[in-house]
Amino acid sequence: TLPYKPADFAPVTLVISVPNVLVVNEASPAHSVADLLALARKDPGKVSFGSSGSGQSPHLSAELFKQRAGIGGTPVPYKGAGPAVAALLGQQFTFMIDHLPSPMPYLPPGQPRRLALPPPRRPAAPPLPPPTAGARPPALARRRRLQPGA
Repeated sequence: TLPYKPADFAPVTLVISVPNVLVVNEASPAHSVADLLALARKDPGKVSFGSSGSGQSPHLSAELFKQRAGIGGTPVPYKGAGPAVAALLGQQFTFMIDHLPSPMPYLPPGQPRRLALPPPRRPAAPPLPPPTAGARPPALARRRRLQPGA
């Protein structure tokens, strides 16, 4: 047992904020978030999503997306973002939510299709898809600094 409780800490500052991106393989029939949701609802047993590892923020973001969207899906964890992106390129799963920098080198035409970025902030480059609506993927990966609470 730990000698403290999470409630013993208070946030000090936001350290980093990285946008997440929802991507599917170029061969996917999904061309929008609505298409992906329709596909997931039509055949829930075939939906799976890749992540950089169990419990990592992209995995938790995908779980939150599934919960908000009311869809199912099997997690397919990899040992890091690189292997997960490689598996996305190899059509090993239905979709992936990851920090934008991970799949960015592979986002030109003919590679994974970007379905959504969270509003309201969007990076200046590369050309990006429209902001999400409806079932929103978690907007950002965040890291905070904590200190003992008052």
